Amino acid sequence: MRKWICSLMCAVLFMSITACGSTGDIGSAADAAETQTVETKDYKAGVIDASELIVHDGVVFWGSDRQLCSAQLDENQELDQFQSKGSLSTKVYSLAIDGDQMYIATGEGVVSRPLEDSAHETSIIDEHKLSGRAFQIYDGNIYFTYGTYLIRVPTAGGEEKKLETDIEAFQVTTEGIFCLNSDGDFLRVSLDGTERKTLCELDSEGEIFIQNDTAYITTGDDDDSIFVYELEKDSLGEISFDHTLSPYHPVWVTDEYIYYESEDYVIYQYALDSGTETPIQDDPRYNLPDYYSGQMENDVLYYVYSTNLYWIYLDSGEAMQIDRGEALSDRTLDSEDSSVSNASADDLEEAEAATSTGDEYNIAEDIGVYNSEGQARLESKYFTLYLPADGDWMYQTVDNTSINIYYEPSYESGNGGLLVSISAYDWSNNRYESFPHYTIAGLSEEKKYVAAFPTDVQYGADEEEGYRKMFEYVQRIDNKEEMADNNPFSCK
Repeated sequence: MRKWICSLMCAVLFMSITACGSTGDIGSAADAAETQTVETKDYKAGVIDASELIVHDGVVFWGSDRQLCSAQLDENQELDQFQSKGSLSTKVYSLAIDGDQMYIATGEGVVSRPLEDSAHETSIIDEHKLSGRAFQIYDGNIYFTYGTYLIRVPTAGGEEKKLETDIEAFQVTTEGIFCLNSDGDFLRVSLDGTERKTLCELDSEGEIFIQNDTAYITTGDDDDSIFVYELEKDSLGEISFDHTLSPYHPVWVTDEYIYYESEDYVIYQYALDSGTETPIQDDPRYNLPDYYSGQMENDVLYYVYSTNLYWIYLDSGEAMQIDRGEALSDRTLDSEDSSVSNASADDLEEAEAATSTGDEYNIAEDIGVYNSEGQARLESKYFTLYLPADGDWMYQTVDNTSINIYYEPSYESGNGGLLVSISAYDWSNNRYESFPHYTIAGLSEEKKYVAAFPTDVQYGADEEEGYRKMFEYVQRIDNKEEMADNNPFSCK
């Protein structure tokens, strides 16, 4: 397979892409290093990325519902000494720290509070509810997307400014904001929104990761390559891999490596200097998270998903997880290293049941949307769900065992929009019984399919009618005998 090897030091022209200023076949970093030493510019210097979990001065912070939690990193970069940092009046989504202030995206909007005073009341900076997305801070301003608007708000509060519209992904830098729009164009918007420039027409539905002076851009499709844009040179290249990338996971990049997840859910380490690839993790319980779900620190990737905290040592592939709510009791529910586990045998059996999915199982395998007698049919290898063809709904694969269905207008406006989560559980696993609102959607020989419904408001005022209509429909998902004729869900 053709492989383009990325270097940040030299480029040789190899093709011409009409939409871009210049393109290059990026040569070997090792060869370039013999002839010259080039200092790379850090485009992310001073930019602070918010996430559901962050690491700050050796302390990890995250939210568990309304509670703000923390843990120390010990000498092995493992989580230790768990503490509660107080509770907020509403749910914690993502957070960031700038100086002595913590900024938190909550169910009330973006708020701030002093870092060292956990009992201090929060101050509302902006009322946008950023559930399912994060924000970035640079030079006294907070940047985020709401719907498809790119918005800037001062960290001290004040008038918001819409910088750009039709934005699907963005990364703030010292030199402007690099974005992907709904057409898949890669563009740069000035920090004040007064200037914009289209750099390339990539037709990408992926994500952007900026390391030093290079942007790594996934396609968002089942491809074996990513785009590489050298920001200082305004030149586009491409890196091809040995395996097809999963469209559901981004790439994470260091000075030496690119980490990507294949469509078979194996995590690979790609060496930038040599182009060699090494599998480091093939456990389906561990994935490369979205950028708003975690943070990389000292080659360890820490992230939050569902009820768990995870961390992966990217040099060895060793991975661990712990229940984020029960972490305050130091109850480790799963670990590759038994020496860090304080859980009982019963705890570990429960965790095994909770996370066991089987190496071959993927709820979204062969998934697609089809028309069927005036209705839409969301169908995978394992289930079929009939939905209104005109219901403005969308689906999103969460992981190997879960699918979310959203009311699209509410999702795009940033109001959540979640209608129902469909999850597959092993027959020995009953942890869903603690959910406040759920039904058994269907039963197969191998799995129990559970429909979990949101209990908080997921729509804005002008979206209420459409959302309620769809929510009423999905509440028909129920495997009870008396509901059988009305259940739009079936499993195989």
